[in-house]
Parts: sequence; structure tokens; C-alpha cells
Amino acid sequence: MTKPINRPGGFADFIAVPNKNIYNVPLENDLNALSLTEPTAVAYHAIKIAEQAIFTKIQQSKILIIGGGAIGLLVALILQAKNSEDITIIEMNKRRLDICKKASNYNVAHPDDSHILANNYDLVFDAAGFIATRQKSIQTIKPGGGVIHIGLSQDNGEFDFRKTTLQEVTFIGTYAYTNEDFKLSLNMLIKKKIGNLSWLDYRSLKDGAKAFKEIHGGQTGSPKIILRP
Repeated sequence: MTKPINRPGGFADFIAVPNKNIYNVPLENDLNALSLTEPTAVAYHAIKIAEQAIFTKIQQSKILIIGGGAIGLLVALILQAKNSEDITIIEMNKRRLDICKKASNYNVAHPDDSHILANNYDLVFDAAGFIATRQKSIQTIKPGGGVIHIGLSQDNGEFDFRKTTLQEVTFIGTYAYTNEDFKLSLNMLIKKKIGNLSWLDYRSLKDGAKAFKEIHGGQTGSPKIILRP
């Protein structure tokens, strides 16, 4: 995220940014909610890539989303806006799963749930990016299906190249978004196309260190914590 300008300080009370990175929004909008634009754009970009790569229409696809954090949940909510129906979110954190269920009304499950079958999904979004989630992606994808890899939690580990090759699985990595994706995502939030954002957790900037500890320790169910100065 340091190109073309390396400018650290994103958790400061105030930061300076290039004019080209500024987007005007109507004054009546809730800026707290619009702060979700960046992760929304990540999710939107991943779905756009999936639509270009898979052989079935996304509305007709059986979809598995691995990870119930902000990106995974936002993928689900954008797919919901696109009228996709057959979607399951899997997540280790039960409190987070409960929030995902309430926010999206999609199926939710623990990764080891017996209902999460091998060779069962047309499309898998890995929004976690661990060794175990990559293995789960390849295990659960159907022959000829597509895996969209978004998460960056671990950068190594074993991978089932045999199944990927023999069953012609499409595996695509996706990172960040384009300026156009960002604009479209901002517009979705302004027009409230991805539903009620009551699942957002707002905290003071001074409590940021504590929030990170809770996230890494699995002590919070919040898919997204927004720090306010």
C-alpha cells in the first residue's frame, strides 16, 4: 500500500494525502459508515475477478466464503446485492459467525462442520489466507471450479497441485482494487446497497492497541473495528 507514495501514519489523528486520493461525498452521509469503503473495494474487486474467470454465472453458483471478517462478510453482502442465494460462510470464531448470520442471513458453519463437503462448491473465496484455508479451498471446490484467494495471513505451505491440475481448478490471487472499484464501492455505501451496517464496531483511537490484541487473540466477534479519533 506504499505505491506510488510511501506515507506512513494511517493511525494518526490527521494525515496528508494526495488530492487524487480524495473523493467528494454528500454532507448528509455518515462518514463513519463510509470509512468501510476500502475493504468494500477489496471485496468488490475479488467478486469482479471471479465473474470474469468462472464458467457459471455467479447468481447460479454454489459459493463458499472462508473467513467471517470484514472482507469475507463484505463479499457475502455484495453477492447478496447481486442476488446470489446459495452461499455459506465458514469461520472458527462462533461469535463472529453469529454476527455474519445476522448481517447476511446466509448459511454459516464451523470449517469442520459435516455439512461442508468436499468437491461441493462452484466458487470459493478464501478471505483468510492461511495454509489451512488454502487446503480447505482446494478440498471443497468442484472440478472445474474457481478459488479466489484474497487473504494474506500466511505466505507459504503445502498446496494440492494434483487436484488443481487434474480437475482443472482455477486459482486466482487478488489484491486491493482499482480506482474505479473504489468509486463504485463508495457509491454502493452511499446508496446503502449492502444493507444495515450495525455489525460495525466503533472504538476510540486510543483503544486501538487493545482492539488489535482482541482480534489476534480471538476475543472479539466483530468482523470490523473502526477506530475514531
